[in-house]
Amino acid sequence: MRKIGLFGGVFDPPHIGHLVVAQRSMEQLSLDLVIFVVANIPPHGKVPHASAQDRLIMVDIATLQHKNFLVSDYEIKKGGISYTIDTVGFFTSEFKDSEIFLIMGEDSAVSFNTWKDYKRIMEKVKLCWVPRIRLSEEIPGFIKINSEIIQISSTEIRRRIEKGLSIKWLVPDSVIDYIEKKKLYR
Repeated sequence: MRKIGLFGGVFDPPHIGHLVVAQRSMEQLSLDLVIFVVANIPPHGKVPHASAQDRLIMVDIATLQHKNFLVSDYEIKKGGISYTIDTVGFFTSEFKDSEIFLIMGEDSAVSFNTWKDYKRIMEKVKLCWVPRIRLSEEIPGFIKINSEIIQISSTEIRRRIEKGLSIKWLVPDSVIDYIEKKKLYR
């Protein structure tokens, strides 16, 4: 049975922390694939700064060199607000004979019970969380992914770009090139 991780997010922009989370999840859960699912419009957050297409391209560029990382445009093509229950339904039907793991950061995991149809999501996939701020010992119903706590946020990266500061080492060089070429976050 294949084991597939779904790692959803706005990725505005994608950064090294996202790649580390995907890698640690792959290693600890023995995943065959990690699918980065780029949100169209997030239900719990602000409207993204970069377009859906730009964010999709940046994630594609960031993950290009890892053969077990794939990028999905499902939520973008679907349009509207990106609800995880819809995405989980799509991927569980696409990968019927696979075990699906939903990977999220600690902040998302602790507020998971506010998500649309969260109980149905729990029935369909295994839930995984990665520490982001504090080292909580466990979150009931979730598998903990042990990973370095990397204090990088897309918000801080956008602030640095606005101020004309370097984002070197925070995002892959190929993503920096794309951001500069497209003049994003200025």
